[in-house]
Amino acid sequence: MEALHGAQLPHTRVRSAQLHRSGRRRRSSVVLSSVLEGVESIFDGAFLDCRLLKSFKSIGDKAFAYCEGLESIAIPDSIETIGNGTFAECEFSSIKIPKSVISFGGNPFHQCKRLKEVEVSENPNFVFVEGVLFNKEMIQIFYCDPSKSGDYSIPDTMTDIGSRAFSRCDRLNSITIPDSVTEIPKHAFQDCSYLESVKIPRSVTSIGDLEFCMCDLKSLTIPDSVTSIVIGTFSNCWDLTTIDLTELVLSIENNTFTKCTRLISVAIPDSVTFIGEGAFQCCEALRSITIPDSVAFIGVDAFFGCDSLLEIVLPSSISTIQMGTFKFCRVLTSVVFLDSIVSIKRQSI
Repeated sequence: MEALHGAQLPHTRVRSAQLHRSGRRRRSSVVLSSVLEGVESIFDGAFLDCRLLKSFKSIGDKAFAYCEGLESIAIPDSIETIGNGTFAECEFSSIKIPKSVISFGGNPFHQCKRLKEVEVSENPNFVFVEGVLFNKEMIQIFYCDPSKSGDYSIPDTMTDIGSRAFSRCDRLNSITIPDSVTEIPKHAFQDCSYLESVKIPRSVTSIGDLEFCMCDLKSLTIPDSVTSIVIGTFSNCWDLTTIDLTELVLSIENNTFTKCTRLISVAIPDSVTFIGEGAFQCCEALRSITIPDSVAFIGVDAFFGCDSLLEIVLPSSISTIQMGTFKFCRVLTSVVFLDSIVSIKRQSI
């Protein structure tokens, strides 16, 4: 564990606290940044002689994250900005947002499982409706109560879903996303372990990293507005058996379907040119997959540990089989090369 000393503050954003050492005293505010992660004490003299210091303006990302013993906190009226994951995994059951706060950097209460009430009655910028924290205009979502259950339709006014907004909401069964949303940020629905259904509208053009990682999805249709399946999007979706990829998807990025252990088959559209590292790693039930001529690159460990894969046909567009591509495909009996392979890396099969 670290402690803050007057002469040994480890982060530049709070070095105004040691200005008494250098003789400069012009700072009037201090930003509490992620340096506070793991801090137990702020020692004597930490802000000594900062004569113009009047207030703390911002609490940075993860500043109090994983403080599992933190059961209550009072946010001072001077705070204007609260970062992403600021209070992640804290144990308080309620928190009051003062009227001074004007923005959140994402979900400040990620995995706060006991948090039931976010008091914003005195704040003109936010509303807390049925366990969900919105901005006043209800176009942004920052936080959803992890105990929220059943089916949830995001309001039609919504345009911005915050990072980790629904992460660890493990009682939700389905989510409907309105046409007003164009982007789903990374981790937004990660680890919603009972989430079986998500309706993604054609307005969505971008889906972030680890978006549905560790969800209970059984099938999903990606709209043709989405052109890239990014890193870890469906990794560890153990019940996912089928997925319908749009004809406009250009790439399947690293670890997209890693450990989708019930995924039986995937039809890769002709638009795909790139299959990333570990894209289908440990998809133990995957029996067949068709790789179109459009694919020019298959990454390391792309089909590693696909125990049920019997046969693979590599198109003429593939010139290299990377290391571990088909390693531990224990029942693979046939790999067909269409006259283009010029390099087979060590331990590729």
